[in-house]
Amino acid sequence: MPRTAWTVLEVADSMRVGEQQVRDWIHSGELSAFRAGQTYRVPNSELERFYARQTEKFASGLLDA
Repeated sequence: MPRTAWTVLEVADSMRVGEQQVRDWIHSGELSAFRAGQTYRVPNSELERFYARQTEKFASGLLDA
C-alpha cells in the first residue's frame, strides 16, 4: 500500500534536518500538515511540492552566486 502521509520524524530524516525545523516549517505555513491525534502528518503530495520548492530555492541561489 503506497504511503499517503509522513510523520515529522520521517520528514526530518528524509531532509536531513531536525524535527524542530520541520515543526517550524509547519507552524510558519511553509509546509502544510494535518493533525492526527497529537502528532502532525505531512501528505505525500505536500512533501513533493515542498521538495520541489526547496530545490528551486537552492538552484536559484547557485545561479545568483
